[in-house]
Amino acid sequence: MTQRTKSGLGTQVSTLAADNTSGDISAADIRSLFTDTADSLVGGPASAVDNTLPRFDSTTGQLIQTSGIVVDDTDNMTAVASIALKDAGALKTTTTTSHTMKIQAYDVDGTAYKDFITLTNGNTPTMVISSPSGGTATIENTAIGGSTAAAGAFTTLATSGVTTHSDDVVVDNGKAVKTNTTTAHTMKLQAYDVDGTAYKDFITFTNGNTPTMVISSPSGGTATIESTAIGGVTPAAGAFTTLSATGNVTASTYVISSVGNSLTAAGATRADALQLSKQINNVTTAASGTGVILPTGITAGMRIVIFNAGANPIKVYATGSETIDGTAGSTGVTLTNANRCEYFATSSTTWVSAKLGAVSS
Repeated sequence: MTQRTKSGLGTQVSTLAADNTSGDISAADIRSLFTDTADSLVGGPASAVDNTLPRFDSTTGQLIQTSGIVVDDTDNMTAVASIALKDAGALKTTTTTSHTMKIQAYDVDGTAYKDFITLTNGNTPTMVISSPSGGTATIENTAIGGSTAAAGAFTTLATSGVTTHSDDVVVDNGKAVKTNTTTAHTMKLQAYDVDGTAYKDFITFTNGNTPTMVISSPSGGTATIESTAIGGVTPAAGAFTTLSATGNVTASTYVISSVGNSLTAAGATRADALQLSKQINNVTTAASGTGVILPTGITAGMRIVIFNAGANPIKVYATGSETIDGTAGSTGVTLTNANRCEYFATSSTTWVSAKLGAVSS
């Protein structure tokens, strides 16, 4: 008995039963042909679940078994436990212009899938991360959405075996798309640059003792968070209201503060004084008795600088029940003209001041 390939069976038939054979084919030859044919068949279970993918059972190449992975009649794949890509492997779009690939989660009460990440092919391929209606996306435990792109929490914001799939890949509840377990191996999320004829990296995961995820706008591509582009001179140009870190923040050049320039002090009491909204404030016009109010939304650690370059002293007020050097915010403290002062928030209701020296000569 011999296991044969399709070609091998054809050769055996031609040898044992050639067209010009004279005389009878022996019973032994017939048994040999039938036996080898039976030994070469691939067999499976007596029944199977419709649309499930078959897989080999053992190493003989002749036995198959069912699996839990289902590919339906519209090419949707479900019941995948996890997908582990080899080093530098990637989930990719097709190479067709404007084609998209989406990462979605299922809205149970809305009975619909919601888009969280969308990659789109083009001359400048794009990746959009968003919080869809009825859903919430977070980065470093901070929600994306509302009036800001991602409020706080970033420490780094920057972004082969190939499998092509024509439709959705659905991951079961609690399962994941994973890297392998090798140190320094990476997994990438890419979109195709049509005129550049190359895939571009938008998200890169790297294994390590402290694994990392980097989101970036590659050359020739644009990544956005809530319609705000990532890249340029800032991690996300213009979108953040709060940027916090659990460790030290080091800048190799400058930390740029907001500035209010050419300001005019106003009013005669806190009720009608000029409300400040910047970290550095240069008051250039100060009529007698006018004033300014320190910014609202006080948080411990805030520091506000006021320059009084006007012709008269001004009153510096604080909001609500806040105090300045122990004086009620509604009463305010005086900042004489041609002087400058820093105001530090030591709590959510307390300001302390530190008068600065004279101007440099």
